[in-house]
Amino acid sequence: MLMAWRPGAEGGTALMNLLTGRVNPSGHLAVSWPRSAGGIGSQVPYLQQFQLHHRETYQEQPSTPLFRFGFGLSYSNLSITKPVVLDQHGALLNGPADKNATVWVGLNLTNLWGPDATTVVQLYFQQTTAPVIRYYQQLVRYQRVAVARNSTVEVRIELAVAALSFWNNRQDGAVPGEVGWQLGEPGEQPSFKL
Repeated sequence: MLMAWRPGAEGGTALMNLLTGRVNPSGHLAVSWPRSAGGIGSQVPYLQQFQLHHRETYQEQPSTPLFRFGFGLSYSNLSITKPVVLDQHGALLNGPADKNATVWVGLNLTNLWGPDATTVVQLYFQQTTAPVIRYYQQLVRYQRVAVARNSTVEVRIELAVAALSFWNNRQDGAVPGEVGWQLGEPGEQPSFKL
């Protein structure tokens, strides 16, 4: 599937270059694509019992999106190594990070096969235990990275710990706790403490 929402005057040329392989796709979805109209939410009562094939209802469909925010493909096979959290000196972060500190998320991005590629490495934040309700996942940083065919690029994403903070009911900023984070691709979720 190729999305071209408003490609403009040269949209036809751009689409032809993508479909013929002259250009390696590097775009990512700016919205989540629901699995069905029922995946939009249970606020639509007339869709709740709409029958699908084999007597299924929308309520029985998985609640996960068909394509989530940030999803994108290319003609290359890219591989991301297990990311690590580094302190200001480039060493592995051991112990809690100060709320005024800056940390770096380090990883290697490899183009295993296919043409030269450009992709967007996305860093998501997740705090499962907090005294106020937080988003399940929140995009906090992203970085566009170019990687040549059969090569590896070292990526460092700078992240101020204060960017993860939020106001609690006493309005005193970040609440200490375990913070999980995830890159754009689903997988292992390392964490560090604030």
